This record gives sequence, C-alpha cells and structure tokens, in this order.
Amino acid sequence: GIEDLTDETAPFFGLKKNAKGALISEVKEDSVAEKAGLKHNDVIIELNGEPVESSAAFRNQVAMLKPGSRINLVVWRDKKRKAFTIKLGKRPSTEELTGNLSPGTLDELGFTVQDLTDELAERYGYEGQSGVIVREVESGSQAAQKGIAPGALIKEVNQQEVRNTGEFNEAIKKARKEGGALLFVKRGRIPIFVPLKLSKK
Repeated sequence: GIEDLTDETAPFFGLKKNAKGALISEVKEDSVAEKAGLKHNDVIIELNGEPVESSAAFRNQVAMLKPGSRINLVVWRDKKRKAFTIKLGKRPSTEELTGNLSPGTLDELGFTVQDLTDELAERYGYEGQSGVIVREVESGSQAAQKGIAPGALIKEVNQQEVRNTGEFNEAIKKARKEGGALLFVKRGRIPIFVPLKLSKK
C-alpha cells in the first residue's frame, strides 16, 4: 500500500515538513515492487523524472503508462536518494506495484499494550507476525483520534521493529527525547502510519 507523505510524517524520514511524496506502507511478497527492491518505509519522490506530489498523483501517473513499460523511480531511503527501474506487467497499476492499496496507539500515549500471544494472534488474524497488541485506548486521546483501537498491532516505532512490550517501552522512551513517535500499525489487514506527539522527558 502507499499513502501520502504528510507534514507530520515527513520529519521522521529526515525530510522537510513540506516535502512531497508517496510513502510505501506495505510491499506485498512477489509484487513487482518487491522484486525491484522497493521496501516498506521508502518514500517515492520521482517517477520518470517527474516529482510525485501525493499517493493519488502517483497512482494516476502509473495508470497513464503503457503495459510493459519500464519506469524509473527515485525513492528516499535512509536519508538518501536511491534510483530503481521497474518493468510493469500487462496492466500497470499501483496495485500491481505494491500489491494492494490501503488508505494510531497508548498514560500520555493514551493506550496500553500487551505481548502478542499465539491466542491473540489467532483471535485478531495476526498469525506469523510480530509486534505488540493494543489493549485499552483512552477515549479522546490523540491515539484514539488517530485511529488506534483495541486489537490493533503495533509493528514499529520510528522505523524500529518492536517485538514485545519491553522493546516497545524502550522505543517510546527514546522517542520521548525526540518529542514524537511514528508508529507503524496494522488494524486487521490495513497498514497505517500514526504520528504521535510526546512531551520530552
């Protein structure tokens, strides 16, 4: 899936607040994008030399291309520009590119988490995945307003994988020093990025 880069998420990738681009939230296995080497957390900033303004613009740009054409992408990864060439299949679409299109979560955080057990993974459909599960969400908190709900799976904090509550708490502690955290969350099958403001401690 891809989504818009926003003023809130751009700084977490080392980009200016008003930077434009399409943020890759998920790359499906065996998709054209995966085979070309694109990854989750990449920001697509250029397509065939043209700047990518948003995820919608990127979808339109891809839809205009002829099947079988090669496209040159420039992505922002690890605070550097990287170039990729992708050959489109019979029907060019961003669905084909990234696999699917899909359009956050905890005291100050406003939510609590627990380790992902086999039982919880089965209940929520997260078998074979890692992360921490959201237990309770305080209504009216920034987390609740940004889409974090009980049963959501938090997979990353500031692009670092969190596999248990210990790693999650450690990552949040680090994030407090920065004044914010960008969470990568799955709500069922939908991957979303959730920026949270944290007071520095």
